[in-house]
Amino acid sequence: MDSGLVPIPSRRELSRAGLTELPAVIVRAGKEAAKRFLEFFAGSIRNLHTRRAYLRAAVLFFDWCERHRIYELSAIEPLHVAAL
Repeated sequence: MDSGLVPIPSRRELSRAGLTELPAVIVRAGKEAAKRFLEFFAGSIRNLHTRRAYLRAAVLFFDWCERHRIYELSAIEPLHVAAL
């Protein structure tokens, strides 16, 4: 199975966040979700190492969601986060 990531057009914004593509669940949630996801990683976390660590954890979590057939942000519950 692939990583659950799909390309999006704005390479500049992705690059600033340290990504080449967004998690599929974020893309499916729409442009506003993609914007907020990128803003969080590119704008609110100044330390590069912290940003990379949080980003890696988020991508791993969303990959886990895909493998467990959780395809929508609205379907994610606290127990899903605790399960990982």
